[in-house]
Amino acid sequence: VSSVDKIELNGFFSSTYKTYKIFGQNCYGSSGGAIWSFQYNTGASYTALTSGYYYINDGGTRSSSSQSYNNNNNWNTDHGRIGWNGGGSSSYPCMFEMTIDNPAGSTRKNALAHMGGWDASSKIFVQTGFNHNNNTTAITGIRFTTNTGTLNASNVAIFGLKY
Repeated sequence: VSSVDKIELNGFFSSTYKTYKIFGQNCYGSSGGAIWSFQYNTGASYTALTSGYYYINDGGTRSSSSQSYNNNNNWNTDHGRIGWNGGGSSSYPCMFEMTIDNPAGSTRKNALAHMGGWDASSKIFVQTGFNHNNNTTAITGIRFTTNTGTLNASNVAIFGLKY
């Protein structure tokens, strides 16, 4: 996908699989420092779930001369967060992996764990996190957005794990 305001994966979640993995490759925003966020979609019309998100993300950076740590978190907001997009160009994209537990279930709250990393020319970044949604609504899709500019990705894939 190239220069889109959102990336949606709809109609893939079912009770056939209990766990889903989502992989993003060569992902970046059109603006440096853009924040990649997500919302779950619900129902047959894939309506965005806009409340009840809680998240904690933790990460660090390393350059040739220094290192630093960062974190971000939020309580009862309108989206989940998977971090930053990297350097804002195809030269410095990020990659991420997400795990969603039982999205088609409606008897317990939805959890998502993720990890990702990217190269920003003279620094490397890594981030892990946990997102929780306080609703018991079954999830029928997921929507990725950014706080500024547009999204780009060479591949965003979803896989169901059966056990």
